[in-house]
Amino acid sequence: DLSEFEQKAAALASQIEKGKYDIILCVTGWGMHLSYYLSKALHIPKITNVNFQSYDTKTHIKKKSEFIDGPWEFDIDDLNVLIVDDLIDKWWTLNDIMDQYYEMHDKNKALDIAVLFTKADHGFVNKPGVNIYAVEKDLPREWIEFYYEKPFATDK
Repeated sequence: DLSEFEQKAAALASQIEKGKYDIILCVTGWGMHLSYYLSKALHIPKITNVNFQSYDTKTHIKKKSEFIDGPWEFDIDDLNVLIVDDLIDKWWTLNDIMDQYYEMHDKNKALDIAVLFTKADHGFVNKPGVNIYAVEKDLPREWIEFYYEKPFATDK
């Protein structure tokens, strides 16, 4: 529910140094809720998004990465970037986002990641200097349902 989400988001924010980041790179979709919360809690006024999909949302099977839209059209090389998503399941999306960024920008720049949860056996290939902030790590592979995945009253 919403109160549980807020408790977890507050716990995550407490791990991250205020003033360290200039911009949040929000993974569009479920990362939007957490990005908004962290922008307020950490006083990060700038949020941009990347719309990137590396798995089928119905089957949860890996597919060819699809870069739909993102911040690459402006220069974020001089900014300290915090990538935000709700959870890391198989790391497909974040690996692909980071690879895409490093193809086009400073390859020595660390892009830090903030998520509520990471799953066990995620297979993430960590890049040098990348900090990963998470409330709970290496959770079992079961589905985690967030409050925003439940039907809204208007969905009827």
